[in-house]
Amino acid sequence: MASLEPLVWGDSVLAMGASVGIANGLSYCVAEKVVALMGDSTFFHAGLPGLVNAAYRDADFKLVILDNGVTAMTGQQMNPGTAPGDQPPGRRRIAPEDVVRAVGVEQVAIVDPYDRAAALPAVKEALSSPGFGVIVFRRDCALHADRSKRRRGESIPRSRVSPDACRNYHTCIRSFYCPAISLDDRGKAVIDRDLCDGCLECAELCPNSAIAHEEG
Repeated sequence: MASLEPLVWGDSVLAMGASVGIANGLSYCVAEKVVALMGDSTFFHAGLPGLVNAAYRDADFKLVILDNGVTAMTGQQMNPGTAPGDQPPGRRRIAPEDVVRAVGVEQVAIVDPYDRAAALPAVKEALSSPGFGVIVFRRDCALHADRSKRRRGESIPRSRVSPDACRNYHTCIRSFYCPAISLDDRGKAVIDRDLCDGCLECAELCPNSAIAHEEG
């Protein structure tokens, strides 16, 4: 989805699992930095051959694994990387980074994409380093995490936009693209309570501090 509006920063969209193989080839024929993206479940079912080839050749590109712990696109099914507490009896978790290191990759970073203070330096360091490397962005699928909270009886905080503080800069729309955020007829950002899970990432991006948790 990063290749769609409003982000529009992906240069190609390929079949699931194909990104790492195509990146292997691109790294030999383009001057720009090459970055391949895939999800955790795709990594396990289709990404391993390309990973092995990249590690074997020490190809000069970076693989980003978006690890949300479940096969989120098709209904939050379990996969080998799902947390131990969510695995069926008799199954054990296989961490993507363990597989990556097992084939000899030394450049491995594991970051929480919501912790930008730690994530940005890790990404910059990875992109500035030659050779093959892997960045694991690890954060629970928002839908799966909220479902688990409801089952445990935990409350889910909601965020709201102060219309008085909002100055219509639309940073939350242009730079974040959360499906819970839209614009009203005045151009003010509004948050759908049914979709918001209170992560406050949009609040960190807002230049006017117009977003906060609802009181109570």
